[in-house]
Amino acid sequence: VLILRILFISFISETVYGLCILFFIYNNDQTQNSSAWIFPVLLSLQVVKFTIVTPIILYLVARWISTSYYLSNYQFTIHKGIIKVDEEIYELDHVRSVTRHQSFFGRWLNYGNLSIVLAISTYHKEIIIRGIRNPKKYEHIISESLRRLKSPTQAREHQASGFY
Repeated sequence: VLILRILFISFISETVYGLCILFFIYNNDQTQNSSAWIFPVLLSLQVVKFTIVTPIILYLVARWISTSYYLSNYQFTIHKGIIKVDEEIYELDHVRSVTRHQSFFGRWLNYGNLSIVLAISTYHKEIIIRGIRNPKKYEHIISESLRRLKSPTQAREHQASGFY
């Protein structure tokens, strides 16, 4: 969703820019040819802008397409890559906290980041899922999965100790 918004804004800005150039050329041809140097300069600026913006957008889209997250009853999986695929699997028992981060615009446009902190004995890792739509929903889903996972464990512990 965020990538589509970026592409849409880029498309609109390019369209407005192109219309300004066409308007300038049309008015310039009607009145005088004394500023004939402006068109090559504007065209060169457009080419430079295109060569900078296009790779950035392609990189963002490729990164977005190549990363996915899966949540099962007991595991959290991160799948990265298109050609070379890496998969990281974490047990939900190791998740210590789930935190949502949203800016003002993130709250307004309903997107943000989720931070998942893992702790495995002495190893700590923070996984940040960036730019997701409706992060509050996914924070709730992960938190509920953690509660469901821990509640049977606590019930078994109480039952084994005689408190249940």
